[in-house]
Parts: sequence; structure tokens; C-alpha cells
Amino acid sequence: MVKILIVEDSNFTQSILLDILAKIGYKNVISANLGKEAFKLFTTQKPNLVLLDLRLPDMDGISVLAKIRSQNKNCKVIIVSAVTSKSKKQECESLGISGYFGKPINEKLLAKKIKEVLN
Repeated sequence: MVKILIVEDSNFTQSILLDILAKIGYKNVISANLGKEAFKLFTTQKPNLVLLDLRLPDMDGISVLAKIRSQNKNCKVIIVSAVTSKSKKQECESLGISGYFGKPINEKLLAKKIKEVLN
């Protein structure tokens, strides 16, 4: 069974992501509001996909991504963030992301990418 970790400090955005996942049939979802909490969940729950925000209250999402990569080079990670600078995107790409989506979220494109990544 596919497990997905949402790392997002905004309850509103978390709820949108949960809705998108439910609509495409993914219900085994865990979430974290903080980077440290997210990494702990990542190591204990071993999700197949992480939807990761770059702006978190306790640490930078790129630091979370780097820690994820230090544990698992193959886990799929999609960035969902209001940070859309070319340099941040390139930094994330160098760490092996599966996609990068700006906010506000294009729900159809994100749903399509999630299905593509998990199939």
C-alpha cells in the first residue's frame, strides 16, 4: 500500500493536498508541520512519496530534502512551495526531486504528476 508524507505548515494547503490525494485514490497519508517532525516520520513510516514545502517554521525544506536523500536516494519527492526562484528549483533538482510545483497549486497538474510518479 502506497504511503504519502505531506510536509506543509499551512493547514489550508495541507487540506488541499489531502483532497487532491483522496480524489486520485490515495488515503494512506501522514503529515507534518515541521521539518524535524517530517524527518522523524520519514525514517519511521518510510513513505513512497513526500510532498514537501520549502518554507517551514523550524528549518528550510531543502535541508529536509537533503536529510531525506541521506537516508533514501530513491524515495519520490515533489516540491510544493511558494518559493519559485530558478536557483531554488535547480538546487532541489540537484537533490533528485520528481517535480516542482508553485503555489497556488494547479490541482490537475499535481494530481497527474503524483499518479505518474507512483506508477
